[in-house]
Order: sequence, then structure tokens, then C-alpha cells
Amino acid sequence: KKLQKIQNSCVRFLFGLKKWNSVTPFLKEAHFLPVKQRIDFKVGLTTYKCLNNLAPKYLSDCIKVKCQPKKTLRTDNDYFLLDVPQAPNLKRTERSFKYCAPEVWNRLPYELRTCSENYCF
Repeated sequence: KKLQKIQNSCVRFLFGLKKWNSVTPFLKEAHFLPVKQRIDFKVGLTTYKCLNNLAPKYLSDCIKVKCQPKKTLRTDNDYFLLDVPQAPNLKRTERSFKYCAPEVWNRLPYELRTCSENYCF
């Protein structure tokens, strides 16, 4: 929340806006993503790189592709899902790459998860 306020202040400064002016259209004009979406974008891109052997091994070791059960349903045909580890008790650990990357990746549309080129992101 604090970082989003700083980003909004920067846009106000860049475009000479007053405090009561809406910042949203100017964020889009400056090609700024809101902070939460920017974090999700970076985590998703790093996960893509891990799955395609473009990231360091220590990051790639943090994520695992979901195992397919022997008896499958039609909804289980998505082979591009990641295994989400059991959530720990600490909030700080929950935000680590090992836990947030599978959640962000599994929320992406199927077309993005199956994309073979980096430019899709």
C-alpha cells in the first residue's frame, strides 16, 4: 500500500497533477502497472523462466509440476499446473517464491501457461 502511494505520487509529479486528480489514466499512459499486478507479473515471468530452464537452478528447484493422478477426470487434463505446497504458519514464509509462484502461475489463463515464447508475458 505504501509503495502504491509512492508510485501515485511519482505520476502526479511527472504529469503535474493536483492531489485530487485521478491518477489511474496517467498510470496507464505511463505504462505503469499497479504494484500488486507488477509483483504478480514478475513472479509469473520468473516462474515461466524456471519451467523453461532460463532461470537459476536454485529457483527452479523451488517449484514442482503437479503430479497427475492415475484415475483422471476431464478437468485433470491440465498438465501445466504447479504443485502448491502446504501453507506455513508464518505470513513471511507464505510470500516466498516457493509458495507464491505456484499460486500465481495456476491463476494464469491456460493459454499463457502453455505459451512457448517469452513475449507472451
